[in-house]
Amino acid sequence: MIPDNITPILMKCEDLGFENILFQCCIHYAEQGLNVWFISPQPFKELPLDIKPPDEEVLKLITFLYLKDQQDLLTHLNGIHLWHKFPQLIILNGFEHYSMMLSSDYNLSNAAFTLASLLDATSTCALKHSSMKAYLLVACVVPPPDRYAHLDTLTSLYFPHVCTYNNNNCDIFNVFKNVFKR
Repeated sequence: MIPDNITPILMKCEDLGFENILFQCCIHYAEQGLNVWFISPQPFKELPLDIKPPDEEVLKLITFLYLKDQQDLLTHLNGIHLWHKFPQLIILNGFEHYSMMLSSDYNLSNAAFTLASLLDATSTCALKHSSMKAYLLVACVVPPPDRYAHLDTLTSLYFPHVCTYNNNNCDIFNVFKNVFKR
């Protein structure tokens, strides 16, 4: 079900502060020469304090996209033919927001469609690069117990690589390095 030319990973976030690790991944892979998209439902006001601002050449490889809801995300992904720069790494912050996982309006089929659209866009991006490889990192706040089975269903369908972020798990960046090998 997962195309061979992409590597998806789900980061289940149990604690706040996981945006720092997402920024670190974003900057790290841009420093490695990858075009990176960082998608989030709201803009960040400033870089986290413990992150050194990247130089101008690295910043040119990073595109920040603030897409307010699932509809905006899907519209952007489905407009792939309009993209000027194709990423090799897509980082999605806030899957629980885009899938409405924490809302009473949550629908498992819509969440699955959103993930399938992300995987399809990532696969298309892989075809646009000489490496023929692209990566997808999806961060999701762990839902309440009554919705956890839904996340497990999505995980089994779309994510061969899963890790959990919590304050005690300081080695997660190494997990990313091992999964996202170039």
